[in-house]
Order: sequence, then structure tokens, then C-alpha cells
Amino acid sequence: MYEYETYDAIYKKAKYVGSALKNLHLLAEIQEGPGKPIMNVVGIYAKNRAEWTICDMANAMYGYAMIPLYDTLGPESVSFVLGHSEIITCICSGQSMDVLVKTNNLHKLRNIIALDDNYSKETAAGLKKKGINIISFYNLIIQGKSNKLSLPTTIQPSTVFTFSYTSGTTGNPKGAMITH
Repeated sequence: MYEYETYDAIYKKAKYVGSALKNLHLLAEIQEGPGKPIMNVVGIYAKNRAEWTICDMANAMYGYAMIPLYDTLGPESVSFVLGHSEIITCICSGQSMDVLVKTNNLHKLRNIIALDDNYSKETAAGLKKKGINIISFYNLIIQGKSNKLSLPTTIQPSTVFTFSYTSGTTGNPKGAMITH
């Protein structure tokens, strides 16, 4: 059953998520190109849900770039996006964790923030065998609440907000950077 939350409660959760991502070193730092600023990026691999929006808000508030992986992508395309984006952490549903355990090359991915706790022991064991650390979303919020970061004042309209990967009609997914 869905429970409604206040705007203030969601705002606080977004601050906790944004703080924990930085404090726990869960963001990949990548450079867009020579002389370009460094971006902090994190992936998300889940269908639309409340936690997805909270994570999106956290990334917008702190100037991180969120990289969605869509449930229509198969393991090969997921591997391509993981490699191309260089993410080290992906926020995942249990269903998405099942896909990741079947994905041959996870590139630099080292952390999964599990939105659900209903993933199987086999999935957890398979991901751990691949060197993946699993953190619960609930624990991420607790960590962020214990050490909140101030919101930055340096986010510019040119700051990258998200990478939007499409399935494309041919070849690998195409990524478009969308700014604030």
C-alpha cells in the first residue's frame, strides 16, 4: 500500500541521498573533455517509482549527473552504458539486479544501492562474486541523515543534469547530455 509523504519529507530524503552519495564516495568523477569540468555521476536502473524521483531530486540539488538505464535495455546494452558512462554506483530495483548479475562486463561498477530487499540470495551472491558491494537504500538515507552536506551554490545552467541513452535504431545506445 502506498503511503503519501509531505514535500518536506521528500526534500529531506533527497538531501540525505545526495549527502550520502558524496560522503560514501559513491560518485564516479568523469571529465566531459579536455578543459571541461569534472562531473560526478551515478546510475539508476529501475522503473518509475518514488525512490527514482527522490534520487533524481538529490542529483539535481547537488549538481550530480544521473544516468538512467532503462528496463528495455538488454544485458549487452546495459554493459555498453556502464562502460561508456564509467559509473561506479548504480541505484537498482531487485529486477534490475537480476539483469546485472547476468551481464558479462560491468566495467567500473562496484556498488549497487538496492531499492528493494526482495532480491534473491543467488543474485546477491552472484553480484558479490563480481566484486559488487550492495547497500540498501534505507541505509543510504540513514548515512546521509547523519552527515548532511550543504547544497552547493555553483550549479550553472551548463552543468550536466543527466545522460539520456536511447536504444537507437542501429548499434549501441546513443547518449545525450542534458544540462540544467
